[in-house]
Order: sequence, then C-alpha cells, then structure tokens
Amino acid sequence: MKSVIYETKGRAREFNELAVNLFTGCGHQCIYCYGADVTHQTKDDFENKPKIRVTALDVLQSAKVWKARGETRRVLLCFVTDPYQPIEMETQLTRKCIMALHEVGLNVIILTKGGYRSMRDFDLLTPQDAYATTLTLTNESDSLLWEPYAAIPSERIEAL
Repeated sequence: MKSVIYETKGRAREFNELAVNLFTGCGHQCIYCYGADVTHQTKDDFENKPKIRVTALDVLQSAKVWKARGETRRVLLCFVTDPYQPIEMETQLTRKCIMALHEVGLNVIILTKGGYRSMRDFDLLTPQDAYATTLTLTNESDSLLWEPYAAIPSERIEAL
C-alpha cells in the first residue's frame, strides 16, 4: 500500500515536512488558489466537487508504517486542501484522521480557514499538536470577495 502520508518537497517544506491531503478539492473557492493546477483538475471540479481522497483507515495504516520507522514529526492536515472545508462537516473525516494519528502516537498540525468549524475538534488536540489559520485579509468584505466560502477573518481569529 502506498502511504497517504508523504514528505513534502521544495518550498512546501517551510510549512511542514509531513502531510496528508484528505480531500480532492476545496469548497472555499479562494480566487487565488493553486490547488486545481497542482492536482491536475479543472477549477470547477476542484472548487465545486471536492471528494474524500483518503479514509481514516488509510491514514491509520500509513501512520503505523511511519511510526514503525521511528517517526516523531507532526503530520500537516492538509497541504493542498483545507481540512475544515464545508464537505468536512458532513464527513467528519478530519476528526477521524486526528484520532487515527493520535492512536499510533503521531501528532498533527492543522492549517485551516475553517474558523468555527475547526473548533469542533479542539477537544482532541494535545499540547504536542499545533493549530494555525491562514489570515490572508482582515477586512470581512474583502475576505468574502477573495475567499467566499471560508470563515470570515474575525471567526478565524476567535478560533485561534
């Protein structure tokens, strides 16, 4: 089985060395997003038809392999998509994957524009985990123009 957890390369390593992308697209529809290009999808498919890319079981199996190799680095959720985009509220995939990673002793870094949606899983986070939000703009009307389905800036700040 190919691992769904992977080592980032190039400039991506500035964010984190390990990552997993839980979804194939992102419903936040940020106008500056590069996700469709790097995943070789149409912008419409990436923004309007995100799907589950991996299961919690896939993450658990990959995490066991990494842990067996002595891995201690945290795993970024997610690099190309947002772990708390609208589809996640139905699937709760991010919650299940955090639990799977913790089950084998790996910790997470969450990078999200999900705001209040992400707060649902704060009960799972430990001091060894990290939580961050992308704050591209602070003006709500500008944010709604550039990131129409992401949480507004004040909601992201409150989540921090």
